[in-house]
Amino acid sequence: MPVTSSQGPVPIVIERIAGPVTVRLPAFGAPVVEVDGTRIAGRRGFYDLPATNGQTIEARVRPGFMEPFPRLEVLGVSHRTGPETPITLRLAAILPAMLFAFGLLGALVGVVAIVTNWALLRSSLPALRKVGAIGLVLLASLVSTG
Repeated sequence: MPVTSSQGPVPIVIERIAGPVTVRLPAFGAPVVEVDGTRIAGRRGFYDLPATNGQTIEARVRPGFMEPFPRLEVLGVSHRTGPETPITLRLAAILPAMLFAFGLLGALVGVVAIVTNWALLRSSLPALRKVGAIGLVLLASLVSTG
């Protein structure tokens, strides 16, 4: 199972692919897929990864519902691109959605807080620091709308 180190995502070794695959997911925009350090151009979530035989193999990056890390599907096999995130952390990350009850300002602050929390979940911080940071984001968003 791939994990995220303090330097970023650890490459995934996939049979028949010409090198280790790394998937990074920015807060906004398309995922960045690299094979052996070379960025692969994608189109709508599909990427042609270089195969060991010189051909290409189509891969797809799929976001998961309530998952901070997407999955990479290659040859019908789904690969994790980050560590398993406890459900309690995922639920805490979307708590700012309650701010939508405060109208347009609450919705705007809530969306910014949720995007910030998902970025924190994908970070290499230890779990306890992630909990603290998510709590601070929630507190700051409540204060800013109150």
